[in-house]
Amino acid sequence: MVPPETLKHLQFLQDFSDDHLRQLAEMAQLKEFPADEVVFREGQLSASVYLVVQGNVALEFRVPSRGRMQFQTVSAGDLLGWTAVLGPGPMTATALVQTPSTLLVLNAAQIRAWCAGDPSFGSAFMQHLARALATRLSATRLLLMDLYREDQLPARQDRIA
Repeated sequence: MVPPETLKHLQFLQDFSDDHLRQLAEMAQLKEFPADEVVFREGQLSASVYLVVQGNVALEFRVPSRGRMQFQTVSAGDLLGWTAVLGPGPMTATALVQTPSTLLVLNAAQIRAWCAGDPSFGSAFMQHLARALATRLSATRLLLMDLYREDQLPARQDRIA
């Protein structure tokens, strides 16, 4: 069991009740990752969702003809591996540990079941998940804007009818 006090200091869990934090602590595991270790790979299935307790993890994906591109770094308090919470499906990015890191590992199926059975927990968890997704979307958008700068695009041909 993870000490519930560890969870109180994580940004993602700031608004959760003490009872919810205790329950999360009972189902969670802490795992240490050395620098340069892959937590999960783009396209893989994952049964876990993670919260970064300490360290930095880069998120990257493959861009055709450009290779791997980093689009965001997550750090203490951030959610990692949100895809698994939404259901079985491939991970949308690769998570590569940049600095020695401690991650809180949660079983995504247990989280989904808890969200369905406890509307209070489910609402809070999904609101925080939505905020994390919005941050990822913004980071991805900035990367795409850099990749496809106006000067790299072919001239636009507007048709006048």
